[in-house]
Amino acid sequence: MKSFYKFSKEQLPAVAEILLNLYSKDRKKFESYSNNFNSDFEDELRNQITVVKQLVEMPEWSNEVKDLSNQMTNLFKESKNHLNTIKGIAQKTTKNLDIKFSEFGINEAKKEISNKDVFAYHNRLNRVTTNIENNLKQLKTNGYKPEMGTNLFHKSEELMKVHERLNNTNKHREDRLTDSNHEFEKLWKFINTISKAGRKLPKNRRLDQYQLTNILDQIRLAEITQKPKTRRRNVVEQDTQKVKTTVKNTL
Repeated sequence: MKSFYKFSKEQLPAVAEILLNLYSKDRKKFESYSNNFNSDFEDELRNQITVVKQLVEMPEWSNEVKDLSNQMTNLFKESKNHLNTIKGIAQKTTKNLDIKFSEFGINEAKKEISNKDVFAYHNRLNRVTTNIENNLKQLKTNGYKPEMGTNLFHKSEELMKVHERLNNTNKHREDRLTDSNHEFEKLWKFINTISKAGRKLPKNRRLDQYQLTNILDQIRLAEITQKPKTRRRNVVEQDTQKVKTTVKNTL
């Protein structure tokens, strides 16, 4: 896959807009430098920026990710509430349990909820479910009802399904970006053309501004400045052992 210097695909429209702004200020110098720089060149550049912006932003993708992330947040919250209820009952039943409460697995399951680790939570919940089954008679004496465990299990199943949908949605976006790589390469060609020509313009005090290294610094500074204090993260990190999904911590 083609490299775009140190820029990500998502940053290319912003890079192109910075260079377009510089180009507009130095238009006459560009036109004197080469006949290739004319109104058609500028129109094509503007159109290509729009094309790539639409690919990067994908409103339908953003909306779906936001919706799925909200669903996961709510499911985690509901699961935690169910665990807290069962925890209270188990603590009341401590003396009659077949195991120590510390071995019940509830605290470990809640920890995975805090970590937003779907698979790890699902595995921890299996241990909790087993301990509930092994101590069902004792737990019932302090208010435990079978539907409590059923609800907890169903929430876990829903979490797994939403998690899978989120993974598939992100994969679909990545596939679409890969399939549309030629559009990014086309915009990158415009970026390189303006950057290289801009540094060769005669009697231009803005030569350094056309350097990609300077533009990179400008892009990164803008991203840091615009970053909200509380940022929703919709990240799916994959490794050989597990998949973690992080969503906004509202628990």
